[in-house]
Amino acid sequence: MTAHTSTNHPAHWGTYPTWIDTANNHGITPACRGTDQALFFPDTGGGTLGDVLRAKAICRRCPLLRPCRDWALKQPARHLYGVWGGTSRGERMARTPPGERSAMT
Repeated sequence: MTAHTSTNHPAHWGTYPTWIDTANNHGITPACRGTDQALFFPDTGGGTLGDVLRAKAICRRCPLLRPCRDWALKQPARHLYGVWGGTSRGERMARTPPGERSAMT
């Protein structure tokens, strides 16, 4: 794996889907690469609804949208912040069974 020095790389965002590096090795670059990571993590830094909408717009044009969304939906929503695969944390939490949602605060 290549060393990543940019703080805009998803590896610096906490939870990280390692398949992104595999996709990059095959010439597939996620649309979020090189963008301002704050757009994707408004729930951790005082972002706005506009940030979420801009992040989702970037996701919509991404060649990795489906695998990213599938990955995000398999993660515990209470531990995965930010916009992943075009879904916000709130949207993923809404898909979480009620018993698990009560432990998310």
